[in-house]
Amino acid sequence: MKIVDENAAVYACMAVSVDGIHFVKPDLGLVDYHGSKHNNIIWTTPKLDNFTPFKDTNPNCPPDELYKAMSAGWRAARALRPQVS
Repeated sequence: MKIVDENAAVYACMAVSVDGIHFVKPDLGLVDYHGSKHNNIIWTTPKLDNFTPFKDTNPNCPPDELYKAMSAGWRAARALRPQVS
C-alpha cells in the first residue's frame, strides 16, 4: 500500500497547441517552484481535484479574462491571468 501525503502540493500546468500534437509550455512566471518562477505552472494547492482550465471564446470577453478554470478542490482558485498570446 502506498501512503500519500494529502497535504502535498498539486500543480496545474498550462501547455498550448494549435494542432493537438505539438505542445508548447509557456514560461508564465506565476508560481515559484524550487526557487524559480520560470515554468508553466498556473496554480498550486493541496487537494486540487478535477481542475479544468479553458480559454473563453466569447467575443465579448475582456482580454485579461480569457483564461478561466473550474475545480472540485477544497479551495477557490485565484484568477488565472497568464499572459499568453
